[in-house]
Amino acid sequence: FDRVIMAVGIVGNTENIGLENTKVKVDRGQIVTNEWLQTGEPGVYAIGDVAGAPWLAHKASHEGVICVEKIAGSKDVHPM
Repeated sequence: FDRVIMAVGIVGNTENIGLENTKVKVDRGQIVTNEWLQTGEPGVYAIGDVAGAPWLAHKASHEGVICVEKIAGSKDVHPM
């Protein structure tokens, strides 16, 4: 090969999305959540790349299911 292109690391887009006047905390580019993916702002959840590693589509999908089940009031939701 003449050239190799390599990309390492992913950063969620947490800038300029309106978090400045909320209780949502951002630590090193990632939104801080609890085991239910809730942020410090009531009613605000974070999933996917903004919620931290691992940065995988199936992880984000699973996080979305957890959020929806928790919001819907399901008693059988397992935390992350």
